[in-house]
Amino acid sequence: MFIKIVDKKNEAEDILNFVGSNLFIGERLQKYIKIRIDSFYSSDIVNERYLNEYPDKNTKIFGVFDDDLNLIGGMTLKFYLWEKLRKQYFFKIDSDHIQNKTLISVEHIENIVKNNFPEIDINDIKISIELDSFAVKSELRGKGVGKVLFEKFIKEAKNSPSSPIFAFTIVLGKYSKLKIGEFFMKYFFNGNTNLPKQKLPLKETLKFLNLPYDIFKVNEDSYGTLVLSKKFNFKFLGFGKYLGETWVMFLKINKT
Repeated sequence: MFIKIVDKKNEAEDILNFVGSNLFIGERLQKYIKIRIDSFYSSDIVNERYLNEYPDKNTKIFGVFDDDLNLIGGMTLKFYLWEKLRKQYFFKIDSDHIQNKTLISVEHIENIVKNNFPEIDINDIKISIELDSFAVKSELRGKGVGKVLFEKFIKEAKNSPSSPIFAFTIVLGKYSKLKIGEFFMKYFFNGNTNLPKQKLPLKETLKFLNLPYDIFKVNEDSYGTLVLSKKFNFKFLGFGKYLGETWVMFLKINKT
């Protein structure tokens, strides 16, 4: 078994079709493939200068092959400038022990990072890397292919010339493929793009909006991503707009 980066369009399409077919069908699958084909590149250079110059060429694609050169796994990684991400809003859930209620709010990623990683100065972060999508041949799941992909993901982050690196992956939620999350997020702003509502009682708000109570449940097909995120000591950060769990690791690299 070996892993390689893709540098040819036809091979990229094969791997994207393999990975994407585990996530989407029909038009959603074709859109998934097109977006990543349009943005894929094979350069080893990932730094601020490159991302400022080529912000739309930020996807690396990897394939895992067995000894007979059969494709058994695939992965896409996306690189971003931290400035592009830090003001994005996430759902954040807290417990009110006095009222015995679960509360929900939306906050900028940078504020959630400050609270969860006090040792990190967010102004030192320059580059973010996302394990965007990955899949393993069904009959080989649990055989270490996913581990190889995660290890490559972390290695790519460590190879970045910047430090610290905001490395993250998103575990698809049960309703991620629907527009429930977008609707829920918009409710917090009530037409005001700068001032979201403060913490709201989750159960009552879901009932008022006629949304499912298991809105943040993980998609069963994504349990592998969740298991590997925990295994590699990623830390849960919050829920994205599309209801996926975001797991993050900060890699502080000592440059010599």
